[in-house]
Amino acid sequence: MNQDKKMAISSPLSAHKNHVVTFDIVGVDVGWENPMFACLEVDYGEASSPFSPVVTGKIAKNVIFYELDLGLNHVT
Repeated sequence: MNQDKKMAISSPLSAHKNHVVTFDIVGVDVGWENPMFACLEVDYGEASSPFSPVVTGKIAKNVIFYELDLGLNHVT
């Protein structure tokens, strides 16, 4: 809200990770708690590492939960 008590659009909060492909994102019903999202992701790592999933071929999809902390304005 701005000083005139009207809703205002602000810059989006960015939360990104390197070497990750996100397939889907859904909102989780948490009632009045901080918003939470479930993501289906694959971490493919760096190709220069010999233990990277891209090099070893052991790629796995993971379900990751992210929570937006409204008080601190960051994603955990």
